[in-house]
Amino acid sequence: MKKLNTIVLLLFIGTFFMSCSSDDDAGSVTENYFEVDGTRYEFKDGMIINFRTYAGNSNFDISLTTSDIQLIEGEPMPQDDVISGVYFEIFTVESNKIPTGTYTYALGDENAGTFSDYSELVINGSYSNNDAELVTPFNSGMIEVLQNGPVYELNFDVTTIEGKKVTGYFKGNLYEIDDSASKPGNSTSKKLFSKE
Repeated sequence: MKKLNTIVLLLFIGTFFMSCSSDDDAGSVTENYFEVDGTRYEFKDGMIINFRTYAGNSNFDISLTTSDIQLIEGEPMPQDDVISGVYFEIFTVESNKIPTGTYTYALGDENAGTFSDYSELVINGSYSNNDAELVTPFNSGMIEVLQNGPVYELNFDVTTIEGKKVTGYFKGNLYEIDDSASKPGNSTSKKLFSKE
């Protein structure tokens, strides 16, 4: 029996190293990323908040960041002090989960199928200094929800108010937070970074 256990262990270890080896051969292409001004940033984590339904539409907030996220006293917080990322405030008719489809920018509009002018880009935002190299809202573009849980797949092509083109892709798990019990006016958006 001891010999059988040893053989099984060796087979497992051999399979493990062969699997890692073939991954290394594939190169280190970052699948989850966003790009702005020719600089590419790697997404490490993200979250989606089911905010609430009012006026017939539901609000989902999506934050994708270059830092892993940890829960501190039930609140999602980036592990790194300095982060970059994107935030989208999306409106849908669904209240349980964000439907697949394309959401377009809408100034001051909270209609289903849109994302708001509250959506933004953050570059090198520091929690300890409450400052950032750049925090700027989007003013055009689209985000496409290709898959909506438990694995999310998102593709976006947006432009900031300064005319910076921001493109990106994310596929993976997101922290899912249900804040839909909040009453309008009693809850605020939970961005991963805010200069407020």
